[in-house]
Amino acid sequence: MCSNRISDAFWDACLYMEDECNKLIETERKNGVTDQIKEIEKRLNYYFYDIVYRWAKKESFFSIK
Repeated sequence: MCSNRISDAFWDACLYMEDECNKLIETERKNGVTDQIKEIEKRLNYYFYDIVYRWAKKESFFSIK
């Protein structure tokens, strides 16, 4: 669970990435690519964003749980 409120700009970036991922999946489908993951949730792993955000704010890895 994300412990920090994300900014509107970051949320917009997430929505943009999801839209681009949908386009990629559709392009792969149209071109017969069958060996790639189809689910956006598996392609875009949001689990680590809070960790990276906190690390970028100079928190130590030890303090990030």
